[in-house]
Order: sequence, then C-alpha cells, then structure tokens
Amino acid sequence: MPIVFVHGTSVRPITLYPLLEQVNLGLAKVGFLETAVAYSYGASAASLRYGGMTIPGLSREEVTKQREAFEDSPALPSLKECLYGEPLIELKVLSQDGVELSTLSQFDPRRAALRDRNELLNGYREELARHLHISFPESDLPAGWIGSVVNEVLDWAQKSRLDMDTKQLKPPITRALTAWIGAEFVRLGRPIGWGMIEPEVDEAVQKTFGRELGGFGILRQPALWLLTHLLRTNRGNYMPAVVAFLGDILYYLGNRDEILDGLHAVVLPLLDAESEKPAPELTLICHSLGGIIAMDYCVKFGTPVHRFVTAGCQVGLFAEADALYERHPDERRPPDGRQRAKMEADGRRAIPKNIEKWLNIYDLNDMLSFRATPVFSGVEDKPVDLAAPFPDAHGAYWTNEQVYDLIRAQGLS
Repeated sequence: MPIVFVHGTSVRPITLYPLLEQVNLGLAKVGFLETAVAYSYGASAASLRYGGMTIPGLSREEVTKQREAFEDSPALPSLKECLYGEPLIELKVLSQDGVELSTLSQFDPRRAALRDRNELLNGYREELARHLHISFPESDLPAGWIGSVVNEVLDWAQKSRLDMDTKQLKPPITRALTAWIGAEFVRLGRPIGWGMIEPEVDEAVQKTFGRELGGFGILRQPALWLLTHLLRTNRGNYMPAVVAFLGDILYYLGNRDEILDGLHAVVLPLLDAESEKPAPELTLICHSLGGIIAMDYCVKFGTPVHRFVTAGCQVGLFAEADALYERHPDERRPPDGRQRAKMEADGRRAIPKNIEKWLNIYDLNDMLSFRATPVFSGVEDKPVDLAAPFPDAHGAYWTNEQVYDLIRAQGLS
C-alpha cells in the first residue's frame, strides 16, 4: 500500500527530510509497515521573487535596494532552517556586536554587568548538562558529548551583546541546543522532529535558568500600539519572511496544473500501472496547503485513493469559497449559488468518487485548520488536542500520537 505525503507551506528540501522521517516514525509506531514518500513542491515555490514595491511608504531607493537583494536569490530561509544547517548561527549573529570582558577597562561601567552575566552562564554549565542527560540518556547521547555541546553553546552565549541578560539568552540557547541534538540524531540514523526534541531541551533550560518562556514558546504580548509602530517601521525587513510563507500559496494558484502534474509523476510509479496485478491501495497524507493540492489532484486525475488524510488543512474553506480545482469549466458555480452536478440533497458537495475514505483532522488552537463536514458529505472530521498555542499548533500534528492513532483507526474501519 503506497503512502504519499504532501507537505504544507514554507517546507523546503532542508526541512522536508526530518519532517518526513517524523511522519514515518509515527506511522511505524501504530503498525504501518509501509514507508511514506514525499511530494516536494517547495523547491519550485522558493523561486518566487519579491521586491517590496507594494509596501506603502517605502521609498524608490529602498525598493531598488530590495529588488537588487532578492534578484537571482532563493527565498529567505526561516530561522529554523538556518539552525538545522548551523546550530550556533543565531548566537554567532548575536555575538557580532558583543565585546570580550578582557577588552573593557577596569573603570568601564559595563564590565560588572558583563562579568555577572557570564559568571551566571558559567555556573549553569554542569547543571544544564545534567538535566539534558536525564532527558537524553546514555543510550541515546553520551554524557560527554552533551557536556561539550553545552559548553560550546554557552561559550558563544557569553560573547553576545551587552544588552542581553540570561533571561533574553534563554530562547536562542534553547534553539541552538535543540538544533544540535536534532542534527546528532540525524547523524546517528534516527531522525527526530524538532517538536519532539525542543520540549525536552526547553524543560532542561527552564530548570537550570529558572522558569521563563523559551524556545519557540508563547510570546509576551506587547502593547498593540508599540507592536504597530515596530511593524510599521520595520515592514521592509519582515515582509520577505511573510512572502516566504505566502509564496507557496501564490505559486500554487498561479501554477496549479504544473504542481498537480508533478504529484501525478510521484504517484504513478507507485501504482505500477503497467502491471497485470490489481493496483495497490493508495494513501495520501496531507498537511495544510498539501490537502488542497491533493484534493485538486484527485479531481483532475481521478486516481483511486483508498485513504485520504488531511491535517491542519483548508479544503473545507476552499470549497466553501468555490476555489477548488474543477475538471470542466461548466461545473463552476453558477450565479444563483447552486452547483448542479456536485451537490448532494442536503446541499453539501459529494467528495470525488475516487476517494474511498477521507479523514480530516483539526485542532481548535490551529487557526489555519478547518472542518470539512459542513461542506462535504462522506468525510469524517476529527478534533485533536495538540497542546500547543497558535501558530505552533499548525506545525504540531506530526509529533502528536493522537494523529497517528486516528490514521490507523481509519484504516481499520
């Protein structure tokens, strides 16, 4: 039974591999013998260029500089993508404006603050390594290796800017340790997703530094006017990151048939179309925009799908807005709001006939997930509690056991 995983927005080849390994690990834990393969469209969407010309208040000179910066360059990677490649990169950036204690004169007022901060960090070394060793015992990561990683991370933390105290350094320290431990598990041939490593690292850091928010946890909400001011004055800087997220959606809507043909090229060899044996039962597991792509694929090609799983998806929203793929132009919604060939007696859409079972998983904390049963007949909506706030909840499906239990139960029904 072939399984194809279709990812959501902002996933690039560097992050797809650990994500796919996490999905396969979860499927194996609930008894799946098959290994999922991924359809990656992110590399194509990453070619989207952005110059900032539509930002209000941005001068012509600034627009030109942005256009030159983005010309012939890939989409900006996320912080998490950078950390996967170099766990210390964030701390190294923070150290660019830092100073060494030895370079400050005895009368420099900054000397005492820097000395006190770095002495605190020195005092945390053994305790932090001990807490991490409890979370990742000897069978996984040697205590000596953990100690050396902690020392390297805290060495760089001590070189950070003078205005960063230990509380402000906790999030980048947590992220650096999470990325480094994740990279080591990949090297050992046992990839583990970020979402499963970070809580353990964050707990160890909290116990060592004191109970404060770290990692990619909940952010403290600033005053709205202050936030508005910061966003307005830095709009040219953060918009590329926004476009990196929206770029996949924009690229898909503009290149729909190309993306769907690419998915078909992945699926077709798995079905062994030339064989005289019956075609194996296909499973499509999809996240976010991947659900839209997979549903459109089912409509366009009519490929038989035994198990169709969407998590954190917007298929219901797109259907409600009549924005899904239509095979024939005359099947588009007419002006009176009815859709003749695709509506059931109760007013809902019939799912494509080639989909045998459809499971739609959502979390109330995930503002990018939507129900499908109000719009479609023949689909089963199932809520889960990912125990994460938004936006973290949107990416937390594949580290949650409830999700895989639901997928397994669907296969048994």
